[in-house]
Amino acid sequence: MEPNQAALEHFETGLAHYKAGRFARSAAVFRKALKEAPDWPVAYHNLGRALEGMGNEAAALEAYNDALRCNPRFAYGLNALAQWHARNGQPEEAVAVYHRLLACVEKGIEYAHYDFAITLAKQGRVEEALHHYREAIRINPGYAPAHYNQGYLHEKRGDWHEAAASFRAALHTDADHQNAKYMLATVLVKLERVEQASLLFEEYLETNYRDGPAWMYLGVCYLQRAVGGESELVDKAKYSFIRGVLIRPWHLLCYICFLECVAFKLKIRMDKKKI
Repeated sequence: MEPNQAALEHFETGLAHYKAGRFARSAAVFRKALKEAPDWPVAYHNLGRALEGMGNEAAALEAYNDALRCNPRFAYGLNALAQWHARNGQPEEAVAVYHRLLACVEKGIEYAHYDFAITLAKQGRVEEALHHYREAIRINPGYAPAHYNQGYLHEKRGDWHEAAASFRAALHTDADHQNAKYMLATVLVKLERVEQASLLFEEYLETNYRDGPAWMYLGVCYLQRAVGGESELVDKAKYSFIRGVLIRPWHLLCYICFLECVAFKLKIRMDKKKI
């Protein structure tokens, strides 16, 4: 049965309260909508979200189940229920609901694969998670979060080339994806492509200049390039390590690398004197 005008008006008011963070008022108004339209799954779903915002997980679960009682194939309800189980330490139940969701959803299925992959990754089921990230990307090649998360899993396994390809794909679809930029740069360091890595870190630090580890990584890139023949970069390496120390004074590696820069600079001066 379609919701009547009064139900729709209550629903819109409830959404406005929800977006403003007024979860208790939002829940109260969604309940008014449900009195007008007691079999409306969308209203139950949004009531569940409001109850989550209030921290009332038990009532949120009841609302999501009510949404699915009204429509067992309601995709948003299934996704919310799966996420509820995952959030509340019930991973197997979450997996079962995701399977139900994938069996019935028609539109936006890439998001279902993506959320399912996150749940699987948290359980350590990496191969299955990668499979669902690949499915999300197959359906929507421009889905940057799926590319990024896929790359993150590859990076954690030490699959540097696969990780780099995934992070590049994320940046291809979202050039401003800062996490992908940072992770690609760190992977390039591990692949000993320090010139490419330093360019990426420079770009990343234009926006994220308070990121101490990024300054340290950039200093490592400059130092490696200096040792490899670009000796003029040693001062840039020192500056980068100093920036890293100022942001994270407890970062011992920055101090060690700074001393290496000083030692390298002294070696260059001594070599010049010998000439």
